[in-house]
Amino acid sequence: MRRLSIRIRFSLTIGLMICLFSLVSIMFTVSDIKSSIKDYETSVNDSALKVETIMNSETETIEENEKVAGTINTEDSGAMPFDSVEIEDTKSKVLLNNYTQAINLIEKTQSEIIVSEILFSILMGVIGILVAYPISVLLLKPFRELSADIEAVTANDLKTPLIVENESDDLGKLKKSFNVMLERLHGSFERQKRFSSNAAHELKTPLAVIKTNLQILDEESDIEDYKEAFEVVNKNVDRMSVLVNDFMEYARDEAPQLGRVNIRKMIDDVLAELKSLSDKKNIKVYMNVKDVEIMSNEGLYKRLVYNLVNNAISYNKDNGSIYIDADERELVIRDTGIGIPEDKISKIFEPLYCVDKSRSREVGGSGLGLSIVRNICQTLNYRIEVSSKVGFGTEVLVKL
Repeated sequence: MRRLSIRIRFSLTIGLMICLFSLVSIMFTVSDIKSSIKDYETSVNDSALKVETIMNSETETIEENEKVAGTINTEDSGAMPFDSVEIEDTKSKVLLNNYTQAINLIEKTQSEIIVSEILFSILMGVIGILVAYPISVLLLKPFRELSADIEAVTANDLKTPLIVENESDDLGKLKKSFNVMLERLHGSFERQKRFSSNAAHELKTPLAVIKTNLQILDEESDIEDYKEAFEVVNKNVDRMSVLVNDFMEYARDEAPQLGRVNIRKMIDDVLAELKSLSDKKNIKVYMNVKDVEIMSNEGLYKRLVYNLVNNAISYNKDNGSIYIDADERELVIRDTGIGIPEDKISKIFEPLYCVDKSRSREVGGSGLGLSIVRNICQTLNYRIEVSSKVGFGTEVLVKL
C-alpha cells in the first residue's frame, strides 16, 4: 500500500488532535454536569429531610397539646398551626416534583447533547484537516526545494555544496549536514578514481614487460634469449599475482569470526615465513613477545603482522634490525630502515601510494600493504599509529 504524503499525514494529525481535544472537553463537561446534578440532588434531599423532620416534630407537639388541653392554643404554645404544616408539606412536595421533572428532562436530553457534541468534534476535526493541509504545503515548501536540490546533485558536481541561508535553523543544519556528506562522498569518489587509475597502471606495467619480451622472441632467438625472457616473464607474473591477491584482500568486506589467538605463536609463524627475506638482507630480529592469547580473528591478525614485518624488512637497511614488542594490549614493530618523511606519513595508508615508487618496485611492493593493515585495524576495532624519521627507521604501534 502506498504511503500517504507528509502533507496529508500532517493534516490528518492536526484534525485528529482537534477532534480528540474536543472529545476530551466533552467528557469533562458531561462529568461536570453530572457532578452538579448530583450535588443539587443531595442538597434538595437534605432540605426535604429537614422539612419532614420539622413537620413530624410539630405534629407530635400538636397531638400532645390536644391530649392535655383538648384544644390548640397557637398563641400560648408558639407551635405552628396544623394548616401551616400542611402548606409547608405541599410546598416541599411541589419542590421535589419540580426537581424530579428537571432531572428526568436532563437525563432525557443528555444523550442528545453528547451526540451533538461528538458531531461537532468531528466537524471541527474536518475543518482542522482542511485548514492544516494548505498550512502544511507552505511549511514543507523549503523541504520540497531542498529535495529538488538534492536530486539535482550528480557525481560530477559533488564539490558544489548547497547554499545555506541560515545555519541556525533546522533547514540550515540539514543542508550543512548534507554538505558534509557531499564532501565525504567527493573524497571517497576521488580515492576510488585514484585507486582504479593506479591499479590499472600497476597491472599495465608487468603486462607491457611480458608482451615486450614475448615479441622479441622469434625463430632466430637462441636458448639464452628464451631463458632470459622466461625469467622476466616469470618475475612479472609473480608480481601480477601479488597485486591481484592484494586487490582481493583490500576489497574484502566480511564480518570477522573472533577466537583465541596466541600472539607468540602467530609472530613466530610470520617470522618463519619471512626468514628467507630477512636472511637475504641479514636483518636481525629482536623479540619481546608475551606468550598470551587474545580475542581476535586469526587470519586477519596474521595478515596484519605479516604486512608490518614484511615492510620492516623490505624497507630496512642491509644488516639492519627489527624490534617486536607484543602483549595483550598492543603490538609495536620498530625498524632501523630508511624511514618516511614526516609530510608523507599521513598518506602511507592510501591504496597504491608509494613514498618512493622506484624503491617499491625494487622490493616488489604493491602499495596496498598498509592500506590492508588499516582496513584490518578498522575491522577489528584496533588503533594504529606511525612515527618515523628519515634515515633512522620507523615505528608502528597497534593498540588492540
